[in-house]
Amino acid sequence: MAYKFNPFTGKLDQVGAGGATAAGSANEIQYNDGAGGLAASSDFTVDPDWNDASTVFTGLKLNVTDGAGGSPVSASGSNLLDLQSGGTSKIKFDKFGINYGVASAITNYIAIGGAYGATNGFRLYGDTGTLRFASNHTVGWTANATESFTTLDTALVREDAGVVKITDGSTGTGYIKQDPVAITALPAAGTVGAGTRGFVNDASSTTFAAEVALGTNDGGSTVVPVYCDGSTWRIG
Repeated sequence: MAYKFNPFTGKLDQVGAGGATAAGSANEIQYNDGAGGLAASSDFTVDPDWNDASTVFTGLKLNVTDGAGGSPVSASGSNLLDLQSGGTSKIKFDKFGINYGVASAITNYIAIGGAYGATNGFRLYGDTGTLRFASNHTVGWTANATESFTTLDTALVREDAGVVKITDGSTGTGYIKQDPVAITALPAAGTVGAGTRGFVNDASSTTFAAEVALGTNDGGSTVVPVYCDGSTWRIG
């Protein structure tokens, strides 16, 4: 029977017959195999049982110094956590972090790029089903395969309260495209309500505010914009 000194407990752990000691690889954490030995690899499970309602605790904490006390700021692309499967990253939390929890009356939110109430990043709220962006952040798209965020060619921007602007990604003009449909494909005017807009491709009239429906200004081949006044679809 053999023993190995455990520097973490200050005791001798049994190895050999009671538990084999496997050689670990570089940068690998070894675990107690349950028989007094060390396993070269194992599941890492944290299962705290903290039955004290008056004490606030943290089950697992990783604190990385980043530019405090005169130390260098960590390199761009540094991660606090990188979860992988088969050597491929599945979820990464960069050094700016991700916050999840409960704040005031808002429950089940995820804040990325800033904590709840911060002016940067965005939040996803599970209880209200909303995705919220702080300040006037841009939602943008790019055709660049390298996902360069400096080459947006289409973007949505909050211009002011109740105003959304479509741009070319900077300050240029943006456009909205609606695919024309047959008049028969228009949803019921009373269902979609006043203010709904669209295009039809089989109108027989271009008269502004003329009704468009089966038997009324239909059967043509003209593409015209249409709007709903709450009870009827009209040209315009």
